[in-house]
Amino acid sequence: MEARRLDSEFFDMRADLAKRTRQNIKLTEQIRDLQEDLDDLREDMGSVKSKRDAQEKELKERKQKFINNAQRVIKSQQDHNDALVAELLRIADGDIDATDSQVVRQERRKWNPSGRLFSAERFLGEF
Repeated sequence: MEARRLDSEFFDMRADLAKRTRQNIKLTEQIRDLQEDLDDLREDMGSVKSKRDAQEKELKERKQKFINNAQRVIKSQQDHNDALVAELLRIADGDIDATDSQVVRQERRKWNPSGRLFSAERFLGEF
């Protein structure tokens, strides 16, 4: 009887060990799958981060280009204003006549109603 009981306990232990081994194999496979999923997520995050970095870089470049263009336009306008002031001072001093001034003629054309409309249309077309 004792032998049967020991055999029965032995078989129960083997069955329990086999069951636990199968569970361990399943858990190991699940861990492996989860690890692969985690690796995939890390790759996806890396590509998302690189895309975001590229977009941020492009935005910075566009902002810098806009700033450079704005500074160029401001500088050009300042240069034009300086030339106009110098020309007006020459006219005021009597060095030249207002009708002979190239800058004054340009300003007259600029403020001509048809010229203003054309400039506004061109301005709107650029943006």
